[in-house]
Amino acid sequence: LAKHVYGLYCHEFDKSSCIEDISRICDGKFNALLDLQEQLCNSISKTSSVNAHDVSIYTAKIENALTRKRVFLVLDDISTVTQLDALLGTKGFHPG
Repeated sequence: LAKHVYGLYCHEFDKSSCIEDISRICDGKFNALLDLQEQLCNSISKTSSVNAHDVSIYTAKIENALTRKRVFLVLDDISTVTQLDALLGTKGFHPG
C-alpha cells in the first residue's frame, strides 16, 4: 500500500523517497539507522552517492538536502516518533 501511494504522488514534489518496513529493518540490527539514512540520503541527494559513517553526518546531509523543498517521504512502518527524529533530524519538518 505504501509503495502504491508513493507512486501516485511522488511526481508532484521536488524530492521524494519511499522506505518500506522500517521497524522490521531496525529490529535487532546494529547499523540499521545508518543503513536507512544512507538509503534516504542517496535517494534525495543530488550527488550520485553519499557515504558517511556517522548518524549525525547523514542527519545533517538529509536536513540540507530537504531545506526549502516540497518533499514527499513515505516512511512505512515507523513505530515511534523517536525513530522518525533519529532518521530525519528535527529541523524544519512538518507533518503532512
